Amino acid sequence: MADSRRDRPNESAELVKELVEGLTALGTYLELADRALDPQLGPEILGGAIKKSVGQSKRVNEIARRLREILCDESADDDR
Repeated sequence: MADSRRDRPNESAELVKELVEGLTALGTYLELADRALDPQLGPEILGGAIKKSVGQSKRVNEIARRLREILCDESADDDR
């Protein structure tokens, strides 16, 4: 039990890092999608940017769920 509690800050920090990376990628793809609205760039770029944005959104949501689980487990352990 003590080892798992010691690893939680590292795991939390790693998840926050992944969360930031996912949000950064999501923002990049959305910026690309915004630029792709230019008729000269074409719908292929827009479609790719949207698909990648959706993928990053799902990734970020999963990371946030995992982080919430860790934080809720820590809170429950502190109450004991």
